[in-house]
Amino acid sequence: MKFVYKKVRGWASSEVAKVKVFEPESIEEIIQIIRNSNTQSIIPRGNGRSYGCAAQIHNGNIIKLNHKSFKSIIIDDKKHLLKVGAGVIFQNIITKIVPKGYFLPVTAGTSKITVGGAIAADIHGKNHPRDGSFGSHIKELLIIDGCGNLKKLNPGISSPVENAQEFWATIGGMGLTGVIVSATFTLKKVSTSFMSVYSQRFLNIYDLLDKMLICEKTYNYNVAWIDCFDANFKGILTSANHLKSVQTKPSKRLKYKKCSSITLPLLFPLNLLSKNFVKFFNFFYYYISPTNHKSHKSIQSFFYPLDKINNWNKLYGSAGFLQYQFVIPEHSKNLIFEVLYFLKTNEIFGYLAVLKRFGNSNQGYLSFPKKGWTLSIDFPKTNTNIYLVLRKLDEIISSSGGRLYLAKEEGRLSPDVFKCSYKKFSEWHEIKLRMDPRNIFCSDLYKKIKL
Repeated sequence: MKFVYKKVRGWASSEVAKVKVFEPESIEEIIQIIRNSNTQSIIPRGNGRSYGCAAQIHNGNIIKLNHKSFKSIIIDDKKHLLKVGAGVIFQNIITKIVPKGYFLPVTAGTSKITVGGAIAADIHGKNHPRDGSFGSHIKELLIIDGCGNLKKLNPGISSPVENAQEFWATIGGMGLTGVIVSATFTLKKVSTSFMSVYSQRFLNIYDLLDKMLICEKTYNYNVAWIDCFDANFKGILTSANHLKSVQTKPSKRLKYKKCSSITLPLLFPLNLLSKNFVKFFNFFYYYISPTNHKSHKSIQSFFYPLDKINNWNKLYGSAGFLQYQFVIPEHSKNLIFEVLYFLKTNEIFGYLAVLKRFGNSNQGYLSFPKKGWTLSIDFPKTNTNIYLVLRKLDEIISSSGGRLYLAKEEGRLSPDVFKCSYKKFSEWHEIKLRMDPRNIFCSDLYKKIKL
């Protein structure tokens, strides 16, 4: 079986893993790779957008589904379903389905992720309170387990218990139950390729939190930007719905065009995002943003603003950055302020902070979302005190009933905090060993957390 030696890293990480990369051309080749693999030696990898080390294994093997065999896109107009290969990138799906009057049921903040990666991380979006996470819309999975068996998994009540268990162990399972080959999921009907957007400014985070709860009743999508440098953590709340066809011209209703993007030089010399620059930018961005402003935006500009720079992670320089994302229960919303204040008093400044709401969780054993509030914060790796401060925050969040997102983790989370946060881990692990009795599927994240 052909392979190439490569060095890979997470989207936010500077830590390099030396790997063998296999790009099989058929299901039979994947089965052959799996059956010839040793214990803790292999992990599937999508488009490399997992922030930490969840999709790499140092001195191990990676399976990438780049061949056209794993990039099919089939629309079922009668049932509003999409059957796709796991190697398909969201951007290519959107380009095909929007002109036909569909959109993804759930999408992350980038369109550069693969379907397989979206399932493994059980991604969430700005519409979680209404629509849940991506895994909640999957109707069927085709997966090759650790024994080299090709399986069709379903979440339905009519499915055998073991089949449903393995399905939900795979949703959010970080690629550790097998290689996802294809998936079938529901599509969202839309009548235009535009969004009706409402933006509001708030001088403090408490008013913003209250308003987000109100807007949730009217708007499907809600997200807030928070200024971590401000004493009261001022912010901007953005709410949106898909625009109705009567609100736009017929010629433009379902017109979709990819936005042009730029690529930063591979050897980017400087960390442009200095503390003073970000502090000034936040002040400027807040005050040029109109209050109580309604507008129309394209799907591309509303959901994927960062995709305008192909490798925007290079803005943080060669050291990379760390994204810290957690969820806390609904009744603990005051903890949002306390976390931001704790970081600020320890001189750990978040350069980008995004707040969203979660609705009810699904049955995924390791799925991240649960009902409550989720905050993600980007930190440059320039403050050596950051890991000590975040370790304290891990314990505070865990003790409140919260947890951290594994797709953003770089392996600094302690095993005790992890198992306290993900209470279904033992059940998941039993199913993993049933699907992968030789324990061949492993990642650097899996090893570091000592699972």
